[in-house]
Amino acid sequence: MKRLINLFFVPLKTLMRLAVSTPKVVALMAVRSYQVTLGVFLGGNCRYYPSCSEYSAECFEQLPFNRALALSVRRVLSCRPFGGYGFDPIPKNQGHN
Repeated sequence: MKRLINLFFVPLKTLMRLAVSTPKVVALMAVRSYQVTLGVFLGGNCRYYPSCSEYSAECFEQLPFNRALALSVRRVLSCRPFGGYGFDPIPKNQGHN
């Protein structure tokens, strides 16, 4: 039984070490946590494709942290009545580090 518990907590320790090491990983973990918890109850209402949370996750995976954060915040703020809608892909990384 103890071995089974240790198998569960070793990846968690590794994940926490990664989370402390970079803000990008922390932000991605926050988005994924939202998708698994609140997104289940609140999801399906996004005006855009991909959904705002999936857009944010892709931004943090593909772009530098500051640019990903700015695009994610802009996207969430525009997802409101009388705001934009439709297909909104992530812009290409054009020389940003």
